[in-house]
Amino acid sequence: MSIFDAFWDCDYTGRPVIDHVNTASVPVLLLGFNRPDKLPRVIEPLRSIKPQRVFIAIDGPREGRPDEAEKCLATQRAAEAAIDWECQVERLYRDRNLGCRRAVSEAITWALQRVEEVLIIEDDCIVDPSFVTLSRMLLDRYRHDERVACISASNLQRGKWRGDGGYYASKYPHCWGWATWRRAWKQYTDDLAPFESFSQTAAYKALHLTEMEREYWRHVIDLCRLGKVDSWSYRWTFSCWLKGMVALLPNKNLVTNVGFGEDSTHTKEQCEITNLRHEVLEDFSAPSSLAVDRAADEATFRRLFCAPASPMENFIVS
Repeated sequence: MSIFDAFWDCDYTGRPVIDHVNTASVPVLLLGFNRPDKLPRVIEPLRSIKPQRVFIAIDGPREGRPDEAEKCLATQRAAEAAIDWECQVERLYRDRNLGCRRAVSEAITWALQRVEEVLIIEDDCIVDPSFVTLSRMLLDRYRHDERVACISASNLQRGKWRGDGGYYASKYPHCWGWATWRRAWKQYTDDLAPFESFSQTAAYKALHLTEMEREYWRHVIDLCRLGKVDSWSYRWTFSCWLKGMVALLPNKNLVTNVGFGEDSTHTKEQCEITNLRHEVLEDFSAPSSLAVDRAADEATFRRLFCAPASPMENFIVS
């Protein structure tokens, strides 16, 4: 019997149920900045799990924002107060602002220098506890499978079940609540220069089957290279593509983003995914294949990145 098989039991209907999954053993990295009201909401669902090891990383105040130092300090205090169970807490509190890209990517590196795996939650992402169960199981199952980059909590399929398992493989490593390993994060790169040569390869064309997708991602990467978008997540996505890695996504959405608004960095505008609410995943069965679900990814592309008749689509086709 494998380690994974040992997680399973059956009820009287014969349906697999989860037993003896030590969710508290999943290390958690909490990421914040200047919103002290957000992190306690993110931590609340974790109280039932009581992670044994928690990392807190808070970016520092920006120059020219005299009120921000107090907000960052209040965020630190709010996170500390919300973690009211016995656990090991490690802190990375910046005294100056690094910006979204460096603050997040360096915090992930910091945590993964101390543990082999981590579940990463930003201050605007509330994950359902069943995502921690999924993370625990899949972190164990795919620990040495270099095809797999991460496990993500997001599902944008509008209730459509993909594949024959409780989760499916995607080319999109969504970062609204996600878990990964040190061995995968080692592939992260800030350097986007290789994109130009990579975009000419057969692998890139097989990754994005339509010209619109290929042009969309070229435009996004160009914005990052020019410094117009300060994003670690696009660099992580590119890193996964460059190494041929996939993300594992649940067949139910397991995260609610509460960060849309004027005080957010990248999610100021309301859109289709604004109203997504987390559900509970009960089916943790493995799919028969880890081939990327192209239909699911096409739906994600059109809903999240480049909606029909959107300004972005008009820009791409013009």
